[in-house]
Amino acid sequence: MKKQVVVQFLSETEGALRYREINSSGSYIHDDQEGSHLGDVYVRKAVMPNKHPDRIKITMEFEAT
Repeated sequence: MKKQVVVQFLSETEGALRYREINSSGSYIHDDQEGSHLGDVYVRKAVMPNKHPDRIKITMEFEAT
């Protein structure tokens, strides 16, 4: 099963960019009651382009074991 979520830039730390999941209307969601699939996502600045993207689409694939 695959699931795609979109995360939007939230803040910046010394070495990373922090993103949080958004819903279809573009509002941040952060807990189970709001339907969030992920916690905050941190991406190292070193792997990002000079100008970080405002939004990132993440695809999760679930495998049965």
